[in-house]
Amino acid sequence: MDQARTLRARHKVEARELILAAAREAFVREGHADFTMRELARRLGCSAGAIYLHFAGKDELLHCLVEESFAKLLDVLAQAPVGADPTANLKAKLRAYVDFGLLYPHQYYFAFLLPAAARSGEYASATTPREAFAVLRRSVGECRSRGCMPGVDEETASQALWAAVHGLTSLLIAKPAFPWVEKERLIETVVAMAVDGLDDVPVSGSGMDVRHDRG
Repeated sequence: MDQARTLRARHKVEARELILAAAREAFVREGHADFTMRELARRLGCSAGAIYLHFAGKDELLHCLVEESFAKLLDVLAQAPVGADPTANLKAKLRAYVDFGLLYPHQYYFAFLLPAAARSGEYASATTPREAFAVLRRSVGECRSRGCMPGVDEETASQALWAAVHGLTSLLIAKPAFPWVEKERLIETVVAMAVDGLDDVPVSGSGMDVRHDRG
């Protein structure tokens, strides 16, 4: 009985993963407005009812894809190298962010490029985006506490760094045919300029509360 229950649970997990993988590609290609559960079922070779056994509808499916994407980002950020130099650690986190986008462009789309209008109702707000930003802010805070960025406002610096790496990542994903310089050198240059440049832009102020939604 236990083996049968385990097997059913495994099949359920595998089915959800197959549905999410197909939905991820369909959402990116067709957009939220044109995506339908019926078309997803056609792609999977099953009935729409089979999908509804695992997901209540399109909104829940989309919510799962967003949460899954941020969970992957958190995992990538957690694997960034950590050493004795807080500034080097911060740069490693920013580099990990860019690597996440380039390695998983579809997940990056759901995490940061999905139109806000696509998420509604009970699925409109998620805690994971704030958790991901908090990782960056903690790294900036560590730099300040160690005297690396004494005159920089933590919230402003965190948002500025996020804007820098998000802009770079989005461009590299959206414009692959552009004649970029060697990609590794470009990424290292942007990260170095963003972090090292903060020392030349002292900012005072209370900043904003990290608890508001950045999804």
